[in-house]
Amino acid sequence: MLEVLVVLLSILSFYSVDTQAQDRNLNKNFDTSQDTIPKKDSTQNELLADLFDNDTLKVTYVQYGSRYTLLPFDDSLLSLSMRQIDFARAQDVDYLTLGNIGSPAFNPLFRPKERSAFDIAVHGFDLYTMTFDNFKLYRPTTPYTQVRYATTTGVRDDNVFTGKFSRKFAKNLTFNLDYTRINQVGEFLRDRMRNTNFAVGLEQNHWNNRYKTHLIYIYNQFLREENGGVFQYLDISSGPSGQRLSMPVNIGEGGSKYREWGILFNNDLYLIGKKKTDSNQGLHLGYEISYKRTNNLFYDTNVRSTADSIYYRNFNRDIRGVRNNYEHKVFLNRAYLSLVGTENKMIHQTTDYLRGGLALEHNRLSYLPTDSSFSLLMLEGDGHWSLSDIAGIQAKGYYLLNSLTPIFNLKSNVHGRLGKLLQADAWFEVSNQSPSYLLTNLHLNSKSIFSKDAKNTFHTYFGGRVKIPAIKLEASIHQNVIQNYTYIDNNWQTQQIEHALSVTGIQVKHQLKWGVFHMDNSALWQLSSDDNLRLPQWVSRHAAYVEGRLFSKKLTINIGLEGRVLAGYNRMGYSPILFNFYNIESSSNSNVFTYDAFLSYKIRLLRGFIRLDNINSLYDKSGQFQIAQYPIDAFAIRLGFDWTFNN
Repeated sequence: MLEVLVVLLSILSFYSVDTQAQDRNLNKNFDTSQDTIPKKDSTQNELLADLFDNDTLKVTYVQYGSRYTLLPFDDSLLSLSMRQIDFARAQDVDYLTLGNIGSPAFNPLFRPKERSAFDIAVHGFDLYTMTFDNFKLYRPTTPYTQVRYATTTGVRDDNVFTGKFSRKFAKNLTFNLDYTRINQVGEFLRDRMRNTNFAVGLEQNHWNNRYKTHLIYIYNQFLREENGGVFQYLDISSGPSGQRLSMPVNIGEGGSKYREWGILFNNDLYLIGKKKTDSNQGLHLGYEISYKRTNNLFYDTNVRSTADSIYYRNFNRDIRGVRNNYEHKVFLNRAYLSLVGTENKMIHQTTDYLRGGLALEHNRLSYLPTDSSFSLLMLEGDGHWSLSDIAGIQAKGYYLLNSLTPIFNLKSNVHGRLGKLLQADAWFEVSNQSPSYLLTNLHLNSKSIFSKDAKNTFHTYFGGRVKIPAIKLEASIHQNVIQNYTYIDNNWQTQQIEHALSVTGIQVKHQLKWGVFHMDNSALWQLSSDDNLRLPQWVSRHAAYVEGRLFSKKLTINIGLEGRVLAGYNRMGYSPILFNFYNIESSSNSNVFTYDAFLSYKIRLLRGFIRLDNINSLYDKSGQFQIAQYPIDAFAIRLGFDWTFNN
């Protein structure tokens, strides 16, 4: 796959240069000027200046699911996400993982999950999954390429690669490509994994921007050797990887395979309104059709009697071991009307719009011994509208029309600003949804283990946030109220909490700059009213570093320390056979503290980093856990680069 990507990028780059050359020749042939002194062809000089003199490159993009909001990508920053190889550590709040980079993860910041009316309940890889909605459509003025590579030194052959390419062709056609590969060997037996994401999209305007089409293809694959965690996890040593490889694990021959691919085609036709060359203000008619197929499999072909009986909770096994697998197909038709307004630049470049329509989703689920097919008819709507130059409101939701019980999801946001002094927003979300399918159904070896009736979960989520740009301070407070919260207990059985429970959270982020000295701090505090909803009470990240510019300001460099704290957490476990996290039997809270050292640099359009991760494990031999029986990585030296090419 990687070789194909490189070849494709090379061909497209060659085509780009060749097309530009042809364009220059055409311009010469049709040049009607009467200049007697020939002008110097500066094309080559401009290219060299772009490669070697430009300090930054400003690129904008939209995500398909929010196509009316133009977002900036700025390569000038040596940000947290740039100097991190670990996706889980590059988020607003660190996700909790099984240790390996790219392993199943969940967000400790509790809030409603983005999900459809019918949900399978496999969300461990949501952080790494490429979807139609989050696919990026760049708006390049020239061909745009971004390459990122990171690796871990030593005996481990761990690496992360991402590649992005975008080019605008003739006839208003824009091509976008996105590729990610995460390859991890792991530190324990049966700990290898490989994640692959690939997406390609075409966007084209027709008839003087009166008709627009989108074609998007996505592919996600997550392959894991499953060991079930270390067997004697309390005696783990955080020494060299060789000691970790000798630790016994719970599963000897386990593995999981998750594959998903899909294709989407969208049409948007401008009907009536105030038509301009650079504007689509007015009424639009849209139609979208998509197909997605998902296959998920857990297998263990070598079941040992004693250890496996304990681990598998005496679930049924046959001569081929233990298997849990399903296939889910979704065919979606969506039709909508949208009213497009003016563009405002309050927070991002967001075009005002109102959109509403109907969606018919046909599902086919093969989960042996059952095989079912059903359709969902949904009323959908979303929009963003400016109330004035300083405020706006945003809303999105759906309502299931062919359900005997109300199933809906609605979320809204009000935001505003007071010049450059203050930005604020408040949100409200409410949903009434059936529990995810795999929480109430379990089939092993094509036999039903249990199928339980469960009540709909009613979830209310609201809060507010304030930003003060002058002092780089951001503070927010949020509140969750959940009725019929559903979870998996230590016996791998589904449980529901019928009474209402609540989660209160406060989050603060602050950046301090004093000359060359910088401090970046973020902290999240949460309190759950029920211990069965497992959340850490405290999650924080702190970075202190110096930053300066050298060699006539051509080189930007920062060097510093970064620490992470996870406290007040009654740990969860992870079951690969269930594809989900569950509540273990534990009454003690777990605290995790790690710190890293880093050096980041930027030379024009090239950025890079060197990291010393989890330094404390060099002397702390007790092993630290975010998820029970899955120790976090030991000390590692990681390095990588991020290179953006323009033209």
